[in-house]
Amino acid sequence: MLAVKANQEGLHQATQALFERLDAGEAMTHAISDATETGHGRVAYRKVTTLDAVQVLPDSILFAWPKLETLVRIQSRTQREGKLVEEERFYISTLPAQEAEVIGEAVKFHWGIENQLHWVLDVAFNEDRNRTRKGSAPESGALLRHITLNLLRQDPEKRSMPKRRMKAALSREYRMAALMGFNTQNESILRI
Repeated sequence: MLAVKANQEGLHQATQALFERLDAGEAMTHAISDATETGHGRVAYRKVTTLDAVQVLPDSILFAWPKLETLVRIQSRTQREGKLVEEERFYISTLPAQEAEVIGEAVKFHWGIENQLHWVLDVAFNEDRNRTRKGSAPESGALLRHITLNLLRQDPEKRSMPKRRMKAALSREYRMAALMGFNTQNESILRI
């Protein structure tokens, strides 16, 4: 499952055009799944529409994406605090086109993981305030933050990520325990 964005110009334009033709009533084999969810003070409606990529895309695009099976459009409407937000997103998938419901769940699961990761990186590492812009420094910094996050998540003690970072900053032993995978035999280090 990959998001199709404007920087993949040919694929994005072709995908958008195909779904516009479907909306205009052109006969194309497709599958639809929709769901409404409520919670956290919002009502969200999501409609997943899939097309068989092999049947509808030109060969030039199919050759560039050899395992591509399905084009996916997700239309969502979210009502929260009196505001209505509508979005349309496109994806490509290796799953069969008739599996619209499974594809919709996969996208939802992916976004849940993305949102959780970005939230932790922003809260614990102030990633949104990072202004590194030159050369490979932004990618290198992001990679180091991800590695650090993954190492500190292995700490068996229940403590917040900011507290884990502070402990790592203050204790050489704790840093070494994190790098070595938090060997539970040395519990005195973990309690520091």
